[in-house]
Amino acid sequence: MKNTSTIIIAENDELLNYQIQKTLQKNGFRVEGVMSGSDAVSRVADNPDSILLLDYLLNDITGKEVLQILEEKKLKVPFIVMTGHGSERTAVEMMKLGAMDYVVKSSALMDVLPKVIKNATDKLSSDKKLAAAKEALKTSEGKYFSLFENMLNGFAYHKIIVNKNNRPKDFVFIEINTTFEKYTGLKRADILNKKATEVMPWISDFKPNLIRKFGKIALNGTSEHFDLFIAPEKKWYSISAYSPQKGYFVTILDDITMRKNMEKKLIETSITDDLTGLLNRRGFCTLSGQQCNLAERVKRNLSLLYIDIDNMKTINDELGHKAGDQALIDTAGILNKTFRKSDIIGRIGGDEFTVLITEPSESDVYQVIIKHLQKNLNTYNKLRSNGFQLSFSMGVAHCAPEKPCSIDGLLTEADKDMYKNKKLKSDKPALKILKGGK
Repeated sequence: MKNTSTIIIAENDELLNYQIQKTLQKNGFRVEGVMSGSDAVSRVADNPDSILLLDYLLNDITGKEVLQILEEKKLKVPFIVMTGHGSERTAVEMMKLGAMDYVVKSSALMDVLPKVIKNATDKLSSDKKLAAAKEALKTSEGKYFSLFENMLNGFAYHKIIVNKNNRPKDFVFIEINTTFEKYTGLKRADILNKKATEVMPWISDFKPNLIRKFGKIALNGTSEHFDLFIAPEKKWYSISAYSPQKGYFVTILDDITMRKNMEKKLIETSITDDLTGLLNRRGFCTLSGQQCNLAERVKRNLSLLYIDIDNMKTINDELGHKAGDQALIDTAGILNKTFRKSDIIGRIGGDEFTVLITEPSESDVYQVIIKHLQKNLNTYNKLRSNGFQLSFSMGVAHCAPEKPCSIDGLLTEADKDMYKNKKLKSDKPALKILKGGK
């Protein structure tokens, strides 16, 4: 199907802007490139049917400010956001402002972007059909089916059932389309002319009360849009509901499970170290700070272990950064194997790791925990195949009920202890580099 929307590319990097234009043109899209936010606003005003591919950081104004100006001018345009690597929170923010999708400016951008744009144009085409179908439905209920059957959205037509006090108590499925079947797993033959409580027994106890919500729409002629998580199906839906005539209502739904999972992952990414999968400094300090506050309230001991990989520079210089990355990944694996799930583990610097240990005694830390860590480290080195042997310098700080502490204080104290111990190892032999990884 030919793409009719103009893709306006708002990107201030001239070379990248040109590359995006060429890539999209090769995929059959009509494109136009601009370098500033003000030009983007101007071109959108001249092309009301366009799609805006919007870089968040432009030369003159931000992408968010572009959207604010468009809103003030009452110019509604579908938009897709481009962010730099590590700007996932910005992507989440823009998704909440109505972005159809987002892309990260990575090495895979030119492969991913045409697919994202294609999905957006298909969605807009479907939305236009939906608008036309809604209008047709108001005119004649009997003509809607063919318009809805091939839509990308799920569609269902219902009749509300009320009790003797005219309060909604159930609803009946009158018609659904194929996409509704695909999204929900409910088959037309099994649910038409049946009550919702028969088809979905869980709905009576569901919160929010959907029967009451849909009843209000059907009886008052209102409309509503909301996102909903259906636990029995483990799916998220974006639902639009409206009443074509009193006593009836339509639900139009999109399966947004992937988008919700992506948003969750983006939030998790902002507190997670990409390489090791451990918490990064922000994530570690946030969760550990909460534990410090809790420990103070419930009079609980805490200990913080600060770990620095010895000779990390030598590993990188002699074996390369790939080996260095592997050392970091393997260290994370040793720590995960050593500590409990209730302990908080993080990578807070290049070769620095921390562990907040909940409810230990000081003797446990030295006599049990560190010995267990050293045992796992020795086992790793015996089975090594990466061309090096790992060793750690460690420092410890403690927090007791009679000695309240902050996470910053624990980190400072444990860091000092670690460097003191590292100096004591100054007579150790140089790192042994193993030829051929043996």
